Amino acid sequence: MGIGKSKITPSINIDDMLKKAESNHELEAEMQDVDKRLTEIREAKETLLKIHQDLQDAIKAEGEAVVVLKEAISSSITLSMAFAMRL
Repeated sequence: MGIGKSKITPSINIDDMLKKAESNHELEAEMQDVDKRLTEIREAKETLLKIHQDLQDAIKAEGEAVVVLKEAISSSITLSMAFAMRL
């Protein structure tokens, strides 16, 4: 019997293992980048939602101001007419 390779022990391909490790490392780096971008997008979304709410509040306040101004104009006209009638 001669000394040779054992038929039971699988051969280890170092190049394949290194390529897989490199691919895994690249994939992990890309996943971290994607996670970072998703976090930025979520933060931007929250900021936009806050701005949207602020704009809605400003529109509501503007509408209320218009009502008050129209009432003031109406009162002013009524007072002017009453004053003019006294003269």
